[in-house]
Amino acid sequence: MSSTFPARSSLQGNLVSYVGIVSRERGFMEMIKAVDLVSPKFEIRLHIAGAIPSNLREAIKSQNEVGSRVIFHGLVNRTEVSRLLSQSRVGLVLFHPLPNH
Repeated sequence: MSSTFPARSSLQGNLVSYVGIVSRERGFMEMIKAVDLVSPKFEIRLHIAGAIPSNLREAIKSQNEVGSRVIFHGLVNRTEVSRLLSQSRVGLVLFHPLPNH
């Protein structure tokens, strides 16, 4: 598998990351809303590493401003996860209060 994560020097601004299964129950919509609330002048970029259902990806396509600040990496290996997290200012865990969480 080739690396899908950008080189360290190409990451600019404030990197926020989420690694794991992407679902509504794990706070995907809240992540998108949070990015939308932050002014573009802060250059927030939300990097998501993990499988994402097509319906959730489609949910933000129509939101041009937010969509341009969300980067989907798909499934990545442990080395890429480590690199992503080491370069992040914030890591997100927004699980909803369900029995399995």
